[in-house]
Amino acid sequence: MTHRGVWVVPVSHQFGGKTFTQDLLEYRPDGSVWLRGVNAGGRLGWYAAPLKVYPPAPLTPGQRWSSGKGNLTSVSTVTGIAAIGGGGRKYNALSIRTETNAGGQVSAQTTYFVPGLGVVRYQTVDGVQIDLLR
Repeated sequence: MTHRGVWVVPVSHQFGGKTFTQDLLEYRPDGSVWLRGVNAGGRLGWYAAPLKVYPPAPLTPGQRWSSGKGNLTSVSTVTGIAAIGGGGRKYNALSIRTETNAGGQVSAQTTYFVPGLGVVRYQTVDGVQIDLLR
């Protein structure tokens, strides 16, 4: 879909069949992925300065990137490789810790990313794990 002249892919976050939020991701020709906006509760927040979700491949442990400006910034670091099991499968996933600062409110999460497949798990700082089903 195109929004504000940018081709984005909507990624929905659901629980119990209900969509809570939807990320609008831009996949650039260099292989990088950018978060352009978030739709939550029927309200779209479009980022004037998008956040870099992933730089171009390959990702390696110790790699770090940051993006955003003003009161919306993020810093991500590939912290290592983790063995992840789910849905009867096992993966060697890159663990990526991201800290986001939105107007002074800081949040953090760890994403488990399998090259060629994508994100297989999210984990919040309080230990809640969300395994992706599809």
